[in-house]
Amino acid sequence: GRAQQRLPGGQAMSETFCERHGGKPGDVSDDGPFCSMKEIQVVNRHHGKAKPGNHRVNVSRPGPLGNPFIIGEHGNREQVIKLYEEHFKKLVYTPCALSEEFVRLVEYMMTECYIELECWCAPKACHAEIIRDAIFEDDWLWK
Repeated sequence: GRAQQRLPGGQAMSETFCERHGGKPGDVSDDGPFCSMKEIQVVNRHHGKAKPGNHRVNVSRPGPLGNPFIIGEHGNREQVIKLYEEHFKKLVYTPCALSEEFVRLVEYMMTECYIELECWCAPKACHAEIIRDAIFEDDWLWK
């Protein structure tokens, strides 16, 4: 099992999330630090407003979670997403706008069930998938 879950920067998980789901800080489900009811979708900014009950978060450029690597200038779609993944993993534990915004997103995810990450790419491959996967799947994030 994992040790008590901490956010980047060493912050402990919110008791609000845990109590809401009948647990205590540090509890994890088989799906990771969040219950299986949680969902994050990557959506296109062109496709209107968030679905009712969902919270939409803009992760496009030039925002703190935006991909600074540009298709054509820094490589093809796959290459710029890989560059973003390296960039994200490097900065997520560093005090900066990216890590602060990511912590805000993770804390929000602890209290809400449905979040939409909006960018211009979806349904094509998108750097927002790196952000989503970091919350749900990547063991490297949860120390």
